[in-house]
Amino acid sequence: MTESNPILLGVQVSEIHPSPEFRLGTRVWLDGTLFEYIQAGGTALVAGEVYIIPSTKILADKLSSSNDNGPVKLGVPQIAITASYYGWVAIQGNLNVKVLLDCVANTKLYSTATAGALDDTATSVALIPGLFTLSTAPASPASSILAAHAAIELYTAGA
Repeated sequence: MTESNPILLGVQVSEIHPSPEFRLGTRVWLDGTLFEYIQAGGTALVAGEVYIIPSTKILADKLSSSNDNGPVKLGVPQIAITASYYGWVAIQGNLNVKVLLDCVANTKLYSTATAGALDDTATSVALIPGLFTLSTAPASPASSILAAHAAIELYTAGA
């Protein structure tokens, strides 16, 4: 069972921990964003990239068009999380997310072949319902981290 607490004392979503400080799956609202407490798997989690949240709450797989058969629960670290450390991922509300070049603001976002990145092109990939960027990605570099908003909890609708 997960906890959702608007006021949870001691929460610093910008910190990571070598050992758990909260129960995995604990949730907290902070400044318009819903965060969930997770553990990084065997590799570090990259800020802004989109990860699949399995039932174990141990994140390892970045979302891509090869693993987006939904519905799949998603989380986006807002800071880097060292391998095997504990931290918070954004699952709803205001967040920063990695998108591909020329991704247009205020449009639907989809999984891509680029693991961890989203785009506004719907070519045999899964829709991420309720998520949109607040600005347009530049034509260069190949990907950017943009401010976004998730109106509902992040998940894939399936390909």
